[in-house]
Amino acid sequence: MYIHYSLSQLTHLHTLVVSGNKLETLPEVIPKMESLTELHLCGCHLHTLPDSLSQLTHLHTLDVSANKLETLPEVIPKMESLAELNLHDW
Repeated sequence: MYIHYSLSQLTHLHTLVVSGNKLETLPEVIPKMESLTELHLCGCHLHTLPDSLSQLTHLHTLDVSANKLETLPEVIPKMESLAELNLHDW
């Protein structure tokens, strides 16, 4: 799945749901979407999460359930605004 870079220009976008896509890696545009408060990546075949995800300083909800994560991503403790984290069946 390709997510066009122009989505980062949606400065009022608060929720992004890309669940059920075969991403394997997080598209570079997502960490640039600084207004996001919710990010749903359920069932995307992700193996890891990049440190750049910590750029989402307003992110309160992160759903990475049903992925192929092998360990808890190192970026998680760096996400200070995170209030809800779903790792079910990771």
